[in-house]
Amino acid sequence: MHPDDEYAMENEHDLGKSECWHILEASPDAKLIMGLSEGITRDEFLEKVYKKEFDGIFNIVSVKKGDTIHLRPGACARYFRGECFNMRTPGEF
Repeated sequence: MHPDDEYAMENEHDLGKSECWHILEASPDAKLIMGLSEGITRDEFLEKVYKKEFDGIFNIVSVKKGDTIHLRPGACARYFRGECFNMRTPGEF
């Protein structure tokens, strides 16, 4: 998860960071975590992570070869299967 420009400037005196992922190859069942599920509160998230109960806390989307995904600053994201070329803005975060 990368900070936006406002937070990064105030706290690190640097620019924030966004990312863009382009899927070069992907298995038929390839999926990405794209942020938290709608309605998950901070307390619910922390409780589930502490208990190692990850079902239902993440927004999971299917991807295929040729898809391009823009990740705004502050969004958590992770890929599971397939190969990704990860392009991002410069920065230390």
